[in-house]
Amino acid sequence: MNSKTMLTVAKAKIAASILAVATLAGCLGGGGGSGSDGGSTTTLAEYTARFADLQNDRGALTLTPEADFPSGSVTYLGVANFNLSDGSTLRGALGGMRVEVNFGDDSFEGSIREFIDYAEQPVDGRIDITNGVLTGNNTASLTSGVTAEAAGTIDGVTLDMTVDGGFSGDNAKMLGLYFDDRTTLRLGVGIAAR
Repeated sequence: MNSKTMLTVAKAKIAASILAVATLAGCLGGGGGSGSDGGSTTTLAEYTARFADLQNDRGALTLTPEADFPSGSVTYLGVANFNLSDGSTLRGALGGMRVEVNFGDDSFEGSIREFIDYAEQPVDGRIDITNGVLTGNNTASLTSGVTAEAAGTIDGVTLDMTVDGGFSGDNAKMLGLYFDDRTTLRLGVGIAAR
């Protein structure tokens, strides 16, 4: 197994563990609400359910060849899940993700806002996704189709991340992003649909 494949497998395992933690946290319940980025969700239970639905939908799709990308600009809405643990306590948050992709010039940008932590409390934060580039190599792996940078804070935790990901489904129906903090073991996963 080469290093790129090992990295992809490691990120998939981390994504699965983040999802499992969020699912357990979501079992605690939660009320209703309306958010702007993640498809009208504001409670932990709603974010967790939306994240799981998107993950299941994306898992059933194949990677999109660049020839099947749409033209023009497309908005993707979804949920991002971040591990904020410092190694001694389990800590994380989910937030609504909005990504604007310009297939005409192979660029994208976005933001993640309206965070709810694993204890079901709203927390301050915003992550901005910048310098996004469509690499032209989307079908090589789940993390080879796009690259970007992301930075911001969630609940007082400052993050400076690299972003990898790719598109799945007909006409790039879904976008998956993997966030890797440059200085810590804090990671995140975002999944969105158009």
